[in-house]
Amino acid sequence: STFIILITFLLQNFPLNFEISKTIKEKFSDLDVYDIIYSGENVNSHSRDTNIVIVQAGDSRQEIADELSLIRKYHPAVIGIDLTFIGNSDDRQADSLLQQKITMPNVVIANRFEDPSNDAPKEIIHNFFDTPSDSSNSGYINFAGDDISVVKYYPPFITINNKLEFAFTSRITEKYDTTAFNTLKENYQKLQVINYRNNIEGFTSFINGHFDTA
Repeated sequence: STFIILITFLLQNFPLNFEISKTIKEKFSDLDVYDIIYSGENVNSHSRDTNIVIVQAGDSRQEIADELSLIRKYHPAVIGIDLTFIGNSDDRQADSLLQQKITMPNVVIANRFEDPSNDAPKEIIHNFFDTPSDSSNSGYINFAGDDISVVKYYPPFITINNKLEFAFTSRITEKYDTTAFNTLKENYQKLQVINYRNNIEGFTSFINGHFDTA
């Protein structure tokens, strides 16, 4: 299983959705060339972003916990884990250790929201390590629209059962820059267009043990 950890130092509306069964390179290849070309009003769409580091996580929850311990030594502003953990693993000790690391104040984990096409109510599918009664460290990773559309968009917030739910990126913004978050919350539109800035080559990354800053 493969997934990523986003170490976020600067606001970045780039909600990626990495499934356990796919490698990070496969998932980045899902972004069509036209997605990257479409950068909206972002004039820096082709410049390297040195404020975000992408790290491919290990194959087990123990390895992820060890990585988080190492990452914390570099004092990142926010750590975003773009993965929905489902249920217990076979290693309950690793589950317990990972939960300790994930519940740190500057970590954001991923949930999903379900929006059935029928009359069934919308709901948030919580991460195994999330606390439904206090989801201040989590946000949903879904984006909206046609999967093959050049222009993609996502809702920064949705209201379910009279509760305001946050997107993954909105929650990261809240933890990184309160002023930017308040602006987003006060002025957001129901759907926000995603202005892509670059593909994986545009970020410092640790993928399959390889360090890339070129």
